[in-house]
Amino acid sequence: MRVGAKLWRKLFCREQWYLLLETAGDSGFMPDLQQCKPIYPAADRFWADPFIWSTADAHFVFVEELPFATNKGHIAVLELSRDGTLRSARKIIEQPYHMSYPFVFQWEEVLYMLPESGENSTVELYRCEEFPHRWVLDRVLFSDLHTADATLVEHDGLWWLFMTQATAGQSINEHLYLYWADSPLGPYTLHPRCPVKSGLRGSRPAGALFHRDGCLYRPAQDCSRVYGEAVILHRVEELTKTRFREVEAGRIASVGHAEARRVHTLNVGDGVRVMDALRWIAK
Repeated sequence: MRVGAKLWRKLFCREQWYLLLETAGDSGFMPDLQQCKPIYPAADRFWADPFIWSTADAHFVFVEELPFATNKGHIAVLELSRDGTLRSARKIIEQPYHMSYPFVFQWEEVLYMLPESGENSTVELYRCEEFPHRWVLDRVLFSDLHTADATLVEHDGLWWLFMTQATAGQSINEHLYLYWADSPLGPYTLHPRCPVKSGLRGSRPAGALFHRDGCLYRPAQDCSRVYGEAVILHRVEELTKTRFREVEAGRIASVGHAEARRVHTLNVGDGVRVMDALRWIAK
């Protein structure tokens, strides 16, 4: 029966990433998938890697949008009402190469985005000129590097950049590298203990770092069995120019939402949390 089900899915179904939004407030450390509101893309595409930026009357969710016809991702923004109702979806950044993981942050009252452009062997920084639709390339932070899911955090007066890197024959999901700088614009210095973490369980970033109860947490992907199977939350114990240490504090799996088969990104906004989840849909 298992073999038959696999064959049926392969012939007649495809995988689609969609979004789960928790709007009931930050009631606990772990998201409650049963309380999440699903937000579905059209059947010809998927939405993944959600990052949220909230205003007084709306939530703006920046995503990787990938049409199945092209199999190449670009960056889109979804406008949601405060209760999570989808108002609009619009493409905002597209390049000849694949783009994903639109990490959004603010520095000196300017909004920036650090989308993944690993297919181009670059780490690119975009600046917002008209929110939320107009973004321009500000600078290239790294070139000639095969990287994934660059994630920034300001901590103890410095900016820390986490991302996985791979050379020939290595998995992009396995080795976590860390850099630091005085500002998010760089230049960046490689941490002397790089790679600061190795292994398919919990290396690749899975969303922005966040604080809770005075502690700093880093979401990461669990790719030990399959890509993006779950999100692991790590509590960062040490983060200095010479040391990095974290401990596992929780694991978010797809259990709790009927359609979800995997989850691989978590981000926390203004009283809301957003994740992506994988489901099967008919071709």
